Amino acid sequence: MEYLEKFMSFNKDGKKVLPLKVFEINGGFIVGVYQGLISKYDILIKYRQNVRDPWTRIRTPKHIHWTADILIKLYADREKTQEFLDFLINVWNQTKPFKNNEEREKFLSIENLLYVNQKEICRLAQIKNFLNFLLSADYLFSSSFEII
Repeated sequence: MEYLEKFMSFNKDGKKVLPLKVFEINGGFIVGVYQGLISKYDILIKYRQNVRDPWTRIRTPKHIHWTADILIKLYADREKTQEFLDFLINVWNQTKPFKNNEEREKFLSIENLLYVNQKEICRLAQIKNFLNFLLSADYLFSSSFEII
């Protein structure tokens, strides 16, 4: 068994639950996708977060955390937050249930996730590159930059 799969497995009602897929994100999060209980094609998401080296216990994301985060983001940048919410609503409206295991496996493949979300990934990469440029010493201390 792969290390991350073992690290993200847990016991429920005396039985070991193994993830279908595991994704490590920026060294700070590990996300596990598990078989859900609603139907044989349902999935459940759980995660661990690296907080100053020790990893947290396996958790299910809570709606209240998302709500508080969105409210803070709305206050900081209403336009970008609304754009993000519109993106999530669009994804939700286009989501259809899996019909079989092959559909679920294809959906959960990293290749498919990258392909399906390619446009959004490119957009976010451009934003990150621009922010890195703005924060770079070359830009901040160039001759064309004036402190007012």
